Amino acid sequence: MSIENKVHDTSPDDDSTQHVDEEVEAASSVAPIVFGVLVLAVGVVLLWQAWRVPGELDPQGPRFLPVALATGWILLAIAYLASAIAALAGRRVDMAAQRLDHLPRVLALVVTLVAYAYLLEYAGYLISTSALFAVCATILGNTHHIRAAIVAVALTVAVYFLFTQGLNIHLPTGVLPV
Repeated sequence: MSIENKVHDTSPDDDSTQHVDEEVEAASSVAPIVFGVLVLAVGVVLLWQAWRVPGELDPQGPRFLPVALATGWILLAIAYLASAIAALAGRRVDMAAQRLDHLPRVLALVVTLVAYAYLLEYAGYLISTSALFAVCATILGNTHHIRAAIVAVALTVAVYFLFTQGLNIHLPTGVLPV
């Protein structure tokens, strides 16, 4: 009985590798355009909501800053979208493909901010903002949870007293009688 040494070819097939590379290139070249359209749509919604704010549009009025920020958002989105379309039209190879590895963190931050917006009125500024800072630090990769909590509470208390005592701007107190 003889033992034969069989050599297995572990090198990737050139045709399959090229096919996968073409699919990845096509998907990554369209991703910035899809992202740009989504950011532009969010800007349009923000502008629409800003126009619904009651009051005047003069610089002293309550509508001015939301309208100005939403307009700036839309202009930046248009510039980003134009550069993405130009990159796709020119098929620039040097443009780095935008990966979606960070999408779970971004979605977690968005959910956290929405929860913060609802929690702010009921729990108050001190509790909800401290929790927001600590949770966002954890989402962004902080592993020192006690230090993050201490910094979050200290920063929140400092900002709270700056606004309430220094600027005479009242923040929601919630359940704490501060």
